Amino acid sequence: MLEYKTICCTVMDPLKILKILDEYEVLIKPYEEISDDYLNSKELLSNYLFGNKIINERKLNQLNEKLFFINRNQIFSFKNFSVYGKTYPKFFTSGDFYGVFPLKDSRVVVILSDVSGKGLNAALLAFMLFYYVNNELHMSSMIPQILLKKVNEICLQIFDDIQFATFSLLILDLLSGSVEYSAAGCPPLLHYKFREQLIEEVDTYNIPLGIEKDFLYKGKTIDFNFGDVILLYTDGAYEQTNKKKQIYGIERLKKSFKKNVHKKPKTLVRKLYWDLKLFSLFVSPTDDTTYVVIHFSSKKK
Repeated sequence: MLEYKTICCTVMDPLKILKILDEYEVLIKPYEEISDDYLNSKELLSNYLFGNKIINERKLNQLNEKLFFINRNQIFSFKNFSVYGKTYPKFFTSGDFYGVFPLKDSRVVVILSDVSGKGLNAALLAFMLFYYVNNELHMSSMIPQILLKKVNEICLQIFDDIQFATFSLLILDLLSGSVEYSAAGCPPLLHYKFREQLIEEVDTYNIPLGIEKDFLYKGKTIDFNFGDVILLYTDGAYEQTNKKKQIYGIERLKKSFKKNVHKKPKTLVRKLYWDLKLFSLFVSPTDDTTYVVIHFSSKKK
């Protein structure tokens, strides 16, 4: 189980990040050779590393996957709940990331984020943001909209004026089945209601992270019942175009989701992506695409 530290202030130490990248041989040059130059440059860390081409992209990808478990390709099982996510990157590395964090009080935090931009620079920002959430943010005593406010504070420090991130944050209570949810600049969450056999869109109408300091993020409580399924996704899942310049769209995504919702989470995600690829046959992906499925089993365990 992951542990979280309480922070006294929301401050990202770029040298700490630089040392971690050096420790895991992600930097092409040693820390001692670049730390002073970085400080003198007055640049944001991601812009400095990307602009000076001193990041080993393959090593960064390995660090994300194997140490910090960013976009971990596995099914997480908790009591009657299953969580599964999958990222399909446009390039080798991705600015999309998701994570699943069990807490000590029978709750689970699920996050999904899409950092603006693509490729290595976006992946660097995603790594920094995920590191903060994973290591510095105390999740167990906060509600999603307060957590988003704290993540927004760090985004304002590590992003430049044209960078931002969308961010979904969901807290699942394993005992009651209730879901607390808030999202920043994300497409609407899709909630399949087993009893009613329908899909409901859930939107908290918040702006992306890294734009406004004092924005008050709003949240919602979702009534999650046996047989229900929640789908989180990034914009690559619906903004893809085909040869006729038509957009896949959320309505097509909802249709595919409902058609395959009774399948196991891993199969469901694969079916969603296949439908997107079939629609955009012979057209290159326009963005990273990520799906996260949360399934509430229809049978008690």
